[in-house]
Amino acid sequence: VDGRLTGDSFNVTGNNVTIDGFNIVTDSNGVEVNGSENVTISHNIINTYSNTDGIDEGILAQNFSGLTITDNQLNTTDNTAVALYYGSDATVSDNDINTPLGDGVFAYDITGLDVTGNTIDGAYDGVEAQYSSDVLIDGNTITSSVIYGVSGYELEN
Repeated sequence: VDGRLTGDSFNVTGNNVTIDGFNIVTDSNGVEVNGSENVTISHNIINTYSNTDGIDEGILAQNFSGLTITDNQLNTTDNTAVALYYGSDATVSDNDINTPLGDGVFAYDITGLDVTGNTIDGAYDGVEAQYSSDVLIDGNTITSSVIYGVSGYELEN
């Protein structure tokens, strides 16, 4: 799926959606999830390239419940590979993430977050969670981070 110059390659607003097995190239968000329940994003190769608007996450999800991101390869040039905002019950596992100027996984105001078994290379912060609760970050391999491998702020369990 070539999303260059067209906006997000996938824009998910429905429930019970699976995106599996795609090769995605874009200069915007590879996959955007907004207001959805029970979404699975798996077995994809997602390459995002910087553009002038600065919005080019590999996966951007907001206002969601029940999100699984697993077994993907994410390569981003200028922003966050997986960005999660205002959601619940998110699993980010077994992904291969390369992002030289953004965070590998960024989560803000998430209730129920598991980030496990990922390989993250070259990120600004490997995994960063803020204002979230019931967070598990375990078994990730994080190399060459610019600031922190794992960073947390105002977390509750």
